[in-house]
Parts: sequence; C-alpha cells; structure tokens
Amino acid sequence: MVKFPKVSFRTRIIIVTLIGILALFFGIRYFNGPAKYEKLVEKAEKEGHISVIVGFDMNFQMEANLSPTQVQEQQEPVNNYRERLMKDMSNYDVVIESRSDEWIIPFVSLGNVDANALRHLIELAYVSSIEENGQGTTQDIHPPTE
Repeated sequence: MVKFPKVSFRTRIIIVTLIGILALFFGIRYFNGPAKYEKLVEKAEKEGHISVIVGFDMNFQMEANLSPTQVQEQQEPVNNYRERLMKDMSNYDVVIESRSDEWIIPFVSLGNVDANALRHLIELAYVSSIEENGQGTTQDIHPPTE
C-alpha cells in the first residue's frame, strides 16, 4: 500500500482546482473539437472534399448597434482572421468561396476542403465553428428565385 504524505485541506483544494482547470483547458478542446466534427471529417474522406463555413472566435455585434468608427474597428479583426486562416491553410488546396471574403460577419466560406484540411481547421484555436456549407436552415429561409 502506498502512503501519501498528509496535506492540508487548502492544498487539496488547490490541487483539485488546478486539475480541473487543466482538464477544462485541454479536455474541452479535445472532446468538443474532433468528436464534434467526426461526421464531417468522414464525409470529407468519403467525397474527397467538401465546402464549409468557418466561424471565428471573436465578439461581434450587429452594425446597427455600432457607430461608424466602431464598425471599422470591428471589421479589422474579421479581415485579419480571414488573412490568418488563408495563411494557415496555404498547404492545402482550399479556396474562399462565394465572395465570403467580403462578408462583414466573422465567418468565411471555404471550398475544396479535404479531410486533412478539415482536421487542420478543427485544431485552429481562433476557429469557433465549422459547418457544412448548404446544410443550415438559412438555405430554407431564402430559397432560390426563378
């Protein structure tokens, strides 16, 4: 039987808190990241490539709630994230789709995303969401006009 030295209640609380913080820091990214996108990765593997909409991890407010100066200040990090994303994805054959590089919202649409590129996207800390393009409810709200 292993005997551990006696530690104070305060020390135990600190240790448990640190373990909890480490679990949150490393665990949430691992369990919510790759597992959350497992079906999307499988689809990319099966089809060869897919189109996705990537959301950036940043605070964002609708422009109607902001002054013109605040709108410009808010748009700068959106543009910076897009540039950073394309630099980080330069080893893959992904392309920006449908003029999404002009969107004022913190999202970009990427096409030609294969499974390896998708796995890389999932690991980027500044990416908050990845959805398959054309699979959301917004497509139902605005059907094509003839």
